[in-house]
Amino acid sequence: MKIKTCLLLFGLILFTSLQVATAQKAQIVGKWNPDMEVMKPILMELIEKEMGNSDDEAQKEMMKGMIDMMMQSFSEMSMEFKADGTYASSSKNPMTQEEENKTGTWSFEDGYIITKEDDAEDEDKVLLKEITADKMVLFNDDEEGSPIKEFVMKRAK
Repeated sequence: MKIKTCLLLFGLILFTSLQVATAQKAQIVGKWNPDMEVMKPILMELIEKEMGNSDDEAQKEMMKGMIDMMMQSFSEMSMEFKADGTYASSSKNPMTQEEENKTGTWSFEDGYIITKEDDAEDEDKVLLKEITADKMVLFNDDEEGSPIKEFVMKRAK
């Protein structure tokens, strides 16, 4: 009797976990933009840190002059996760202001969003830390990846 109860409980936990993962995947689908209210201070801190690492005053001044352009480019980024398992991202190069578009595939496994750009060999993965109808918080635990560890996005309108 105890084995039957344990198996039933295990099955219920597994079913509930799968239901939660399916619901989270469904919430991911859609178009997302950086939440600049949250991200701007993080970006400013990174820029200031980079400027502090430079001994070249001319480079520091150049970076100060580029802050607005960099923030504008960052604010115009978008990422669309499609229900068919593909994605499309769009951003502007802060230096040239040229549009950069990427496409690929995505999946959601073990709490991670995994993306693979078309024609790329490697996958990227970020931890889905939080998701609501209008907000998604991603965490990059890759030590060699982006210096931005937590990335907050809001659903595009």
